[in-house]
Amino acid sequence: MAITGSGFDGTMNEAQFAKLMNLAGVRSAVSSTADFAATQVTGIRSVSISAGDAYVPGVVATSTAAEVVAFSAPAAGQWHLIVLRRTWATNVCELVAVTGGATSSTTPSKPPTTYPAINSTPGVIDDQPLWWAWVNVTNTNVALYDLREMGIDARLAVTTAVITEIASSWSIASQDVTRQNGLVTAWIIATKSSAFLGGDVMFTMPIGFRPHIDSATGAWSGIGGAPGPCAVAFSPSGDVAVFGQSGSNTQVRMTLVYRDA
Repeated sequence: MAITGSGFDGTMNEAQFAKLMNLAGVRSAVSSTADFAATQVTGIRSVSISAGDAYVPGVVATSTAAEVVAFSAPAAGQWHLIVLRRTWATNVCELVAVTGGATSSTTPSKPPTTYPAINSTPGVIDDQPLWWAWVNVTNTNVALYDLREMGIDARLAVTTAVITEIASSWSIASQDVTRQNGLVTAWIIATKSSAFLGGDVMFTMPIGFRPHIDSATGAWSGIGGAPGPCAVAFSPSGDVAVFGQSGSNTQVRMTLVYRDA
């Protein structure tokens, strides 16, 4: 099923214009997390991109059925950037996999921080980044990293999360995790019931609430009733670890603020 574009010359009615204006005000957007969502096709190096609406300045692309993007077996590991390309000269909207950097066959813990060369000229040719996909020579698994942006309403809405991936011997006494307009704020009290060795991963942040780069901040911990400063490190994998303290029954109080991946 072809992806149609509304906004090219002679292609827009009033309902389509209303849809375009609802998403306008940002560089690019999809209507919701269900639009242009990616899932791997079982057993092969391919992903299925769901139907939906996506916007860049001037054109809303509407897909009415899922489309499959296939990848070849690489020499070792290979990144691909899945984009939604709009070409104004031909009024064509299409999914394209742009080849990114080559890697070893070891599954990476985070996606690249820069894009390969893509088109960025609305009115001529524009590539809307949707997903990073990584494939390897060893098996057919495809690692996917979401790049889709939401519309203004979705970005400004406050979204909450609950941390459920908690490391052994650790518990969370209190947590308040929110995201708004790409900014994650988390206030957390975590406690370890056994000996604390230092560098322990305490928990993993939920998908969608993970930082875009490795970072660290100061925190406060109590060791057997003796409080003191410590450091908390967090990464795009979602792991949050604590450094600089030792002992048992350690409570770590932290406030994390960062841009999401």
